[in-house]
Amino acid sequence: MSRINASAGRALALLQAILLSCICCVAIAPYCQAWTGFKKALPGYQLSFPRDHFAHEDYAIEWWYYTGHLKTERDRWYGYELTFFRYGLEPQPSADQRSEWAIQSIYFGHFAISDEGKKRFYYRERLNRAALGMAGAATDRFRVWVDDWVLEARGDKHLLKASSDGFAIDLALTPMKDLVIHGTDGISRKGAEEGHASHYYSY
Repeated sequence: MSRINASAGRALALLQAILLSCICCVAIAPYCQAWTGFKKALPGYQLSFPRDHFAHEDYAIEWWYYTGHLKTERDRWYGYELTFFRYGLEPQPSADQRSEWAIQSIYFGHFAISDEGKKRFYYRERLNRAALGMAGAATDRFRVWVDDWVLEARGDKHLLKASSDGFAIDLALTPMKDLVIHGTDGISRKGAEEGHASHYYSY
């Protein structure tokens, strides 16, 4: 069982049901002069799991996006969203940047809860650099974080944890549908030019 803690009143409740609406992981590399050296999203890429849940530091941008609806034992409904973005600054650190303070990527987090019964919406955003463990995404396992907001896998479960100013989620989600790969030949096009695309999938 998981919990949701929303700030309105004492809305802390055990969940009877969890509906996982969407899980997406995207690696995008549209052309930009500042992104020289990063890979482009090109046709023919073969997604492989669980590996492609992990970070892809050789791409300039990727994100992990979760949304869903939650129902409590008292039939109260909530919506939630937790998203992590990685923005790459350099594909490989130079020799003078190989320190714990070096910034190879910047991470953004967005967290929101909708209290459907009270018609209230709560959201927060965070930004931190991938240095000294403040934010990051592992390349050898499924774990992404910004400060104490965390997404990770344990077996077949996706664990989401985030809190801020009186509202929080602590969820264990199990996908109930097969993965869907968007687009054709491994890419979802965003423009006509080469690399203006993403490797995009969802549940």
